[in-house]
Amino acid sequence: MMREPMIKNPHLYSMLQRSHVIAGVGSRKYTNKVMTLQVLRREYFEHVREFGRDLFIGISGGCPGPDIWFKEWCKSQRIMFIEVLPADSSRNNYFIRNEMVAQIADELIAFIPRNQLRSGTWNTIRHFRELGNTKNYTVFDEQGEQWDREWSDVE
Repeated sequence: MMREPMIKNPHLYSMLQRSHVIAGVGSRKYTNKVMTLQVLRREYFEHVREFGRDLFIGISGGCPGPDIWFKEWCKSQRIMFIEVLPADSSRNNYFIRNEMVAQIADELIAFIPRNQLRSGTWNTIRHFRELGNTKNYTVFDEQGEQWDREWSDVE
């Protein structure tokens, strides 16, 4: 559930409340663009048909790799896209950006190489889970297979 104070613009907040927002995020170490696009086509074609282009919004943090590929895919599908960039290059601002993406998203798709257990993408997923979204996210490895980490030792 998104906290209201995070979005200051009432028109943007209202639009986000009426839409299904999917975050596309990933590790910079994830290098398989072809698989990323295949997964997006496979997983979200039905979402776009179900919600319609006008009620479907993509969001990402703008990092090289999967974030940028998700943005390109949204644009190719004529899906509204929001890019949340850190205020500056200080490390803390990247964590704030990750939390903002997690708070805005209704669903999250992540691209992380198998067994990479530390990254900003995991930070985003942790925030997403803390908001009660323990089932609305999916992590894919570079072969397009779903996987997840053990959370009991992290939380």
